[in-house]
Amino acid sequence: MKTSIVLLTSLAVVLVLDVATSQDISPQAKPIDPANMDLSVKPCDDFFRYANGDWMKKNTIPAAYDQWGSFNILAEQNNVVLRGILEDAARDASAPDGSNK
Repeated sequence: MKTSIVLLTSLAVVLVLDVATSQDISPQAKPIDPANMDLSVKPCDDFFRYANGDWMKKNTIPAAYDQWGSFNILAEQNNVVLRGILEDAARDASAPDGSNK
């Protein structure tokens, strides 16, 4: 019994790893982008400004928000995509009332 559990678990791990490695994962943004760094600031003086200074200059906080960051940008982009999907679905008059299509 223990042997079959180990074999099934091993098979599941192999299948998950195969699927994970076969997908093309190409992020659009670099996790650490030197273009966002403010090299005019010494890292020992103010590391936060050194690491994020140029990003903060390029991305000011919009008036409607009290804070702004990369997750806010991601949420806004997702909202735009979702709105487009909903508007496309609303324009589709061929779907019967009450359907999911």
